[in-house]
Amino acid sequence: MGPRTLTAYLDVPFETARVRWTSYVEAIDRYQGELIGASDYSRLFMALRGDTRMYDFTRLDKVVDAILQEAVTIADGRHYRSHQN
Repeated sequence: MGPRTLTAYLDVPFETARVRWTSYVEAIDRYQGELIGASDYSRLFMALRGDTRMYDFTRLDKVVDAILQEAVTIADGRHYRSHQN
């Protein structure tokens, strides 16, 4: 899996989402594309207020979990090194 933007983790309706394939990147042997209307999906997400029960946070939860795990790993390493001296 290559680098992605957070837009890829939003609750985007895949049945209507469209990707514009722009070029082939030989270094990673993949085509580069962009989600058409990505900024609209981002704006809708940022405007969420109040009742969010109809929004699927599953993919974003995975991103947050990965960030938290990395933060814990970094903090544990610093704590361990600080007690080595």
